[in-house]
Amino acid sequence: MRLGLAMVPVSTLLLANWPFTLTVIMPINKPLMAMPGIEACADSRAMLVKWGKLHDVRSALGAATTLLFAWALAGAA
Repeated sequence: MRLGLAMVPVSTLLLANWPFTLTVIMPINKPLMAMPGIEACADSRAMLVKWGKLHDVRSALGAATTLLFAWALAGAA
């Protein structure tokens, strides 16, 4: 039963990637994907840098989920 309760924050953190991606990353991703490579400029570079930083947040959410899951499993044992 303890593992079940510990999975609630794990699941919440895991699912947090979806709204973050849809509301924060997608508005940057769509113009980048629509832009032909030949039209790349300083603005597109700035968007790519911003996208990279936001992707770091997504990666951190995934890493935190993994660590929390491992902690929950260790506590259940």
